[in-house]
Amino acid sequence: MHGDTHSFQCTTPTLLLVITILVSLTVAARAHDVYTHWTTKDGVSCCHNKDCGPARTREMEGRLQVFHEGQWLDVPRDAIRPYEAPDGMAHVCVFEGRVLCFVGGMGT
Repeated sequence: MHGDTHSFQCTTPTLLLVITILVSLTVAARAHDVYTHWTTKDGVSCCHNKDCGPARTREMEGRLQVFHEGQWLDVPRDAIRPYEAPDGMAHVCVFEGRVLCFVGGMGT
């Protein structure tokens, strides 16, 4: 490549970085796919493309709560859904600060 001052050299570290990024994006997209079939009791999708994920839970004064974005949210009884979590852990879908769907894990 004589005379070309803007040629791109693909080194092994660069190639590995690109592959790692692509694999990470693919895994994240597939991981979120598990939520796409979850619906509320009214048949509305629980998932809004980025608001579902694993949940930390607790019981406070007889109420089930999930920790989301720095605060504990009550889980309404009708938000508890009969689905199986992909990893056996608790998962929650939250939209505009409201728990839409909750799927309990082992021991929840």
